[in-house]
Amino acid sequence: MEEMETRLCAALLLTFSCEHGMWCRHCKQDVPAVAPATNGAVHCARCHGPLDQPAFAKSVSDSGVGLDQESQRVVDPHALLQASDSGYRHDEIRRAIRGAQRRASAAPRMLRFDPPEPLVEQKRVEPRDPASPNTRVDQPVRENHRPTQWVAWALALTGAMTLGAGVGLMFWSLTEARPELWEWGIGATLTGQGVMIIGLVQLLAGLWNSSRSANQTLRGVQQELRRLGRTTESLLGANAPTAASFYADLARGASPEMLLANLKGQVDALSSHVARD
Repeated sequence: MEEMETRLCAALLLTFSCEHGMWCRHCKQDVPAVAPATNGAVHCARCHGPLDQPAFAKSVSDSGVGLDQESQRVVDPHALLQASDSGYRHDEIRRAIRGAQRRASAAPRMLRFDPPEPLVEQKRVEPRDPASPNTRVDQPVRENHRPTQWVAWALALTGAMTLGAGVGLMFWSLTEARPELWEWGIGATLTGQGVMIIGLVQLLAGLWNSSRSANQTLRGVQQELRRLGRTTESLLGANAPTAASFYADLARGASPEMLLANLKGQVDALSSHVARD
């Protein structure tokens, strides 16, 4: 009779394992069970180790199941490590450790908010210094070139007048037959030519310096215009409703009405831009 009950229990366990499978603590997975004919124990079909026989369902009392006590259960890692005979406890420890690591790594990212980069760039606009030395660079250069130009013009005019006087003396000596005037005319002509050449060279040097200073002045004006354009764009971007200002208001905790007004301004600006295109 006892042998019949043992075989019946083994048949029931086999039927249960075929339908649902049984947990093997050595293989760490659900495996089919095998029951030898000698005894009623159930073994794993892979590693041939003994399997834990599941407890069959029992009748539930009228008082119900203590769900509050079950939900308030706290997993103690040290107690689980000390009682590490079951594979279920090892898996529960691993899941608890992985969940704690996942929550610890995700917590700072959830609390962090980085504003967009255009907002930082707009806040870094430096004020323009009105007393910049680059705006008045050409004035000392012009003042230094004025005396040089006057001297050059004086030398050129003096050389031209001396050259004219020498040519007149030479013509007079030829027409009036006065050879003593020929020597004076040649000397005056040569001296006038030299003085006039020196004056013309100084005039050319002054013109070259003036053109160089004018080029430097034009470059400075171009740089000032570029800086003025960048400053104007930054001021317009700071005052106009943009995505950067929207994110700044959102990070500051502005009211919903302000955020809606910002979005409406962005839509109006986009519609006007599309209409212009």
